[in-house]
Amino acid sequence: MRLPHTCTIRTVTAGTADSTGQPATSTSDTANVQCRLETLAGGVELQQTARAVVASHRLYLAKDATITEKDQIVTVQDANGATLLSAADVELVDRVCGARAVHHLEVYVQEVRT
Repeated sequence: MRLPHTCTIRTVTAGTADSTGQPATSTSDTANVQCRLETLAGGVELQQTARAVVASHRLYLAKDATITEKDQIVTVQDANGATLLSAADVELVDRVCGARAVHHLEVYVQEVRT
């Protein structure tokens, strides 16, 4: 599968509460993850088990990419460095199988507009 774009995945990890009782979090970014971005015209609503999600884009990632529904996409860029997507929440990670093994990941994201 051709993956002509790169993205940065932000993982947010919950920590212990601070002195005021607010939950503390930390983030770590994984940059230059090979991907392919697809805009979903008008957005789509996906139903997987009991949870429905709405997505504006789909990212194709290699099968060994590390990403969960708790992560965020910080940026997606093309080969020339142009930004294609600047912020999105990961809504659904679908492991697509081929002949009895995972072939690639399809990650549905919702763009965050600021």
